[in-house]
Amino acid sequence: MSEKKLLRAKQKIRVLIVDASVIAAQLVAKILDSDPDIKIIGMARRGKEAVEMSSSLNPDLIAMDIKVLYANGLAAIEQIMAYKPTPILALADLEHRIDESLSFKAFEVGILDIMPKPSLISLAERPQANEELIRNVKLLAKVKVIAHPKGKHCKNTSLIKAGKDGVFKVVAIVSSAGGPRALMQILSKFPSDLPATVLVTQHLTEGFSEKLAKWLDENCKIRIREAKEGDELKSGLALISPTAFHMQIDSGAKIKLNDSPKIGIKPSGDVLLSSVAEVCGDCAIGVVLTGMGSDGAKGIKAIKESGGKTLAQDRESSVVFGMPKVAIENGFIDEIVPLDKMAEKIMKLCKKNE
Repeated sequence: MSEKKLLRAKQKIRVLIVDASVIAAQLVAKILDSDPDIKIIGMARRGKEAVEMSSSLNPDLIAMDIKVLYANGLAAIEQIMAYKPTPILALADLEHRIDESLSFKAFEVGILDIMPKPSLISLAERPQANEELIRNVKLLAKVKVIAHPKGKHCKNTSLIKAGKDGVFKVVAIVSSAGGPRALMQILSKFPSDLPATVLVTQHLTEGFSEKLAKWLDENCKIRIREAKEGDELKSGLALISPTAFHMQIDSGAKIKLNDSPKIGIKPSGDVLLSSVAEVCGDCAIGVVLTGMGSDGAKGIKAIKESGGKTLAQDRESSVVFGMPKVAIENGFIDEIVPLDKMAEKIMKLCKKNE
């Protein structure tokens, strides 16, 4: 055997793991690391990180938790297969129902196979699961995958990462007591061609969200209305969360209305901000305005950790300095902004990554 072939034979299979659960990722890593021919080179928690790490680390295979697809995983796979074609193995937790249509879409955009995801329970019941995972990784790592050009023209690319000029695409705002007035002061300054979608969760008495949206729409240049299931994110559009639902966005950059119970309050700003962080990453701007309590702090943290920009209304201009205060004191805010300067700051971030 030639020296070059011998060197290639000794090289380990380099695996990138993508899983929102650190514990689950560590379990998969432990199993794969037990084989002398496999090396774990990185762990990503979101699709956006998977895109970046696949480009910088050049893995031989990506092992991706299928639940990542519910966020921005499909778009991430498209990006990977367009610019850095890599064998992808999806891992599915069999204790949870799998969306079959989503699975088929995953095959369309580039994954090679789906297999059961290891868990402490499954390993106790099926000790051979370790060997099955290792065998599949070794087999699929040898597959020569081809580029899928669709990802280069993916309409949701901007929701994974900012473009060359650092343009942001989604502004997520949370407000409570004093919020309607603050929203009017901000949204009325936006031009009709604002290069972003604005998503708002405002704590209101049930049934008043449609009235708030109508009042704002009549007094602002951008289009404003109450959000509906399946609404697409569009520039120059602001969507207000219905009072009876938590508002989220899905991997297809569409609105999803969640009728689950209160998470402290309903609609929850944390739910909105967390979903925006998951799908949009560093294309997101999170804003916490006046209000009582701590809603928004957990979600704004997620936006900051995903690389987005985070803003909070200052004490002096807040009717109630509760929500902004909690977010600020926990270190989740990039910049504290007076209400009369908030619109200007958001518009700058929509045009340039500062």
